[in-house]
Amino acid sequence: MKYFLFLILFTVVAQVGNSQSGHDIYINYCIACHDQKLEGGRAPSLLEAKWKYGQSKKAMRKSISEEIPGTEMMPWKNMLTDKQIDTVEDNLISLKRKKG
Repeated sequence: MKYFLFLILFTVVAQVGNSQSGHDIYINYCIACHDQKLEGGRAPSLLEAKWKYGQSKKAMRKSISEEIPGTEMMPWKNMLTDKQIDTVEDNLISLKRKKG
């Protein structure tokens, strides 16, 4: 019975985690370094015309998933699912277009 309850709880938590919006993911994981308004602080602004490590989805995925040597950017691949990373990438691209 305990295993069954654990399985149900795990399934619910996984579904909630996968249904977060890009904004929610940013607030939970990125805001401390990149600021609420994406203007930077401990980390670079995400509103810059050109991002230092690339603006393509492939470059963004690498920046989010992998550690960026010489910076405080840690690898998020073990904390965020592929779907969550896609969602935050889409959100950042959308926000950047609106600001630019």
